Amino acid sequence: MTTTPSPTTHTTTIRQDAQQAAELGAVARVDGVSTSEAIRSAIAEHIEKRRSDPAFQARLKRILEEERVVLERLAE
Repeated sequence: MTTTPSPTTHTTTIRQDAQQAAELGAVARVDGVSTSEAIRSAIAEHIEKRRSDPAFQARLKRILEEERVVLERLAE
């Protein structure tokens, strides 16, 4: 039976070398979670670290300002 992803989910495909895939699988098994859950957890941790990184926040604000200027210009 094939299931259709929920409209609130997004499928992402990654390529990884065999060693990393084996290590990820081992970590997931030891933690008692699926590989997908281990990946989602790692992504969530990465995003949270970025949120609290002042250098990242400064770059983010610069890009937001640049995008704002471009979008306003397009809206004219």
